[in-house]
Amino acid sequence: EWGAASGGVPGTDDLAELCMLQSDGRGVDCVVLTIVNAATISLALACLRDGGSIIIFGGKPGAELSLPLWDIWLREINLISSYSATPKGLHAAMEILSGAGYAGLENLISHQMPLAQAQAAFELVVQGKASKAVITN
Repeated sequence: EWGAASGGVPGTDDLAELCMLQSDGRGVDCVVLTIVNAATISLALACLRDGGSIIIFGGKPGAELSLPLWDIWLREINLISSYSATPKGLHAAMEILSGAGYAGLENLISHQMPLAQAQAAFELVVQGKASKAVITN
């Protein structure tokens, strides 16, 4: 049900045509841009359905871009930026995942409850009486 049904290579394949063929002429729901420039914005708009979303996942400091705002407004296109980890944040995450930086994370768990009490654990979280409830068996 989910996932890519087809693919193409920018500059080699007509991606807008492929998107239209795969969506019965409607266009795709979402385009994720990891490189953002006039060409990729134009291609994203050509592939996207009205009301669809462009997720901007890449950018660099000082970059500026002229956008076809009338088309974006008229077609109700959503422009969404996505924050990715900084080098420092990525390093900290890797330390935690490796176990080296894990010390102290167990303090985030406020409750451990057996599976039979799962409903009560969820209620504690909803009521704000638990910060993190772990269900055990």
